[in-house]
Amino acid sequence: MHRLEVPSIDRKHTALQIKAAIESIADKVQPIGRCITKERAGRQDINDDRGGSDEESDSGSTPPTENSSGIKAPPYTVNEAVVCDLAKLYKEVPVYASGELRETFRLSVTRAGCKYDADVRLKDSYFKPGSKEEDVLRMLFDGAAISGFGDVRSQETKVDAGVRNAREIPASEFTVSPSLIDAISEIWSKHFEPRDVTVAPYKMHLYGQGGLFKALRDTPETGLVGTFLVGIGDSTNDLNLELALRDPEAFHSHWTASQVAFSANPGQWVAFYPDVPHRVLKLKSGYRAVIAFKVFRRAVSPEEGNALVTAVESESLQMERVIGLTNKLNAPFGLLLERKYYMGIEKLTGLDAVVYKALLARDGCTVHLLPVVIRWSAECERESTTIHCTAPVFPLTAAHVDALTREIAYGFHKTDPTVDPLVSDDESLAWLKRVSRPKNGVVPFFATDVADTTVTWSHTEESEVEFVGNESRPWSQDSVYLSYAVVLLPNEK
Repeated sequence: MHRLEVPSIDRKHTALQIKAAIESIADKVQPIGRCITKERAGRQDINDDRGGSDEESDSGSTPPTENSSGIKAPPYTVNEAVVCDLAKLYKEVPVYASGELRETFRLSVTRAGCKYDADVRLKDSYFKPGSKEEDVLRMLFDGAAISGFGDVRSQETKVDAGVRNAREIPASEFTVSPSLIDAISEIWSKHFEPRDVTVAPYKMHLYGQGGLFKALRDTPETGLVGTFLVGIGDSTNDLNLELALRDPEAFHSHWTASQVAFSANPGQWVAFYPDVPHRVLKLKSGYRAVIAFKVFRRAVSPEEGNALVTAVESESLQMERVIGLTNKLNAPFGLLLERKYYMGIEKLTGLDAVVYKALLARDGCTVHLLPVVIRWSAECERESTTIHCTAPVFPLTAAHVDALTREIAYGFHKTDPTVDPLVSDDESLAWLKRVSRPKNGVVPFFATDVADTTVTWSHTEESEVEFVGNESRPWSQDSVYLSYAVVLLPNEK
């Protein structure tokens, strides 16, 4: 019998409460394990900066066998090798797709000051400066509203031209041909999981000379699985939209293989998961305009299947290879998922769903899915070659947010260092109390890529939400990205 135990997800919290819980959790909650991948990467980064090698660190070139408290942990060698192979699979799965539409579509703008009604004729080249086509872009830009951006740390929608210098027209003030909506849905289903989706117009984004949007992830919301942009005109003669395919730090002054860039020529489209970092480079001249669509997972009835596992086709996401790898993992084990999710997520996306489904099939084990916070720190004495790195992993379930919210409001003092009192009254989270006790050891967590699987919350590396979105919704639980992990534990005998 394969048991699926999901930490309480029925409680609703505001993004502000989740933010406050993240900021205080490391001082109030017992960790359930350590992120071995983060510790290893941190030591290597420091050694690289110092011109040393990993052999000079406190653990050498092999994973440590005990933590800083002297607690013996499970063997890591096999698990790390499996994670390296999983990382290769993740890199084979696309996080974006692009192309050109095959048919023209109608665009009707009803906003006062920039009314427009005409076919968007497909064109694979830029508009010439001073052309009639550029005049249309200028007219739309001049009549559009100034865009804001969501500061997730403060949970405010702000206007700052240094972060976002753009204009926008909301979906309530424009329409497109129904055939375009159908085409977008069909294109998405050919390239991404989930395949059964609905598409909704979101906004028209317009940029003029000097326009920009610094690196962001699109603001998450319930059911949102993708962003789809369709160009309607570009006179910049440049590729201003950039995506960071893997590492969110991949945006550099020089070009790297982790970046792709696009124009907004009429009919040019680009689609990607909403947590993929992207930006609009500062326009040197001209205008660019796109229509943004939100792609949502189609709602399914409870009898259609497991709420957390997407129906995927094994041949498209190599289910057999995933099962072969996950069967080699030694429990206990934790894996940080690649995609970013909001608290209370009901379905996983892409290869995350396949990995989760494969782990559910393991005999003699129980699988848990939960949001986590990682607090990484490093100490290195100037005259010593020894580097001490720690990356404790803290659970951030709805029960923890409840308790931390009460603690912030009324005060709280931890009394028992071996049991996390924040969840002591929640039977569904009894397993967390077991794994947080030192006598039960620690759960080793791994990541296919630390930069991809986490979202930096502060410069001190204390996890795990993004700074900038396209809007802020401080009273909504699903407007904050979290790092999620799958935990595999052996069944109690």
